[in-house]
Amino acid sequence: MTDLIKLANVNLNHFPRHEKYGLSQQIRNTMYDVYNLIIEGEKRYHKKTSLTELDVKHQQLRMMLKLAYELDYFKYHNGKTDRSQTETDRRYLKKLKRGANFVGYRTWKSVRFIRKRSLYNFSKALKAMEINSLISIVGNAKRTATYAYFMLKLKTKGVQL
Repeated sequence: MTDLIKLANVNLNHFPRHEKYGLSQQIRNTMYDVYNLIIEGEKRYHKKTSLTELDVKHQQLRMMLKLAYELDYFKYHNGKTDRSQTETDRRYLKKLKRGANFVGYRTWKSVRFIRKRSLYNFSKALKAMEINSLISIVGNAKRTATYAYFMLKLKTKGVQL
């Protein structure tokens, strides 16, 4: 919790100026309350009320942090938005959006790759020797760079499709 407070204080100092005594101060106070309630919960003999208060304060803290994130207050630096960071984020997301193909693989210019989940499902099906699943996964990977990897794995296991 002390690490959270240290990191959050650095970020809260960079919130917009109009939030200095608003949301920023409420988040700080709630963090300190949660910290105090953790200590209180460790030391009390009857913990039910302390834990209930801790649960409520923790949820309040989570919702305030979520609100600050949705309002993009974490992108501020010295009370102003860092345009270069948002521009960098936008460029990065643009590349990812361009590469995302929701058929089951990612594509970039001339190379396609299977998603990580498909790799996991492949290794799981290979371990269980589920031939129908293997046929489906390899069929989806046919026009990707991952196809050669799948065929090599099948060959080493001695599986013929």
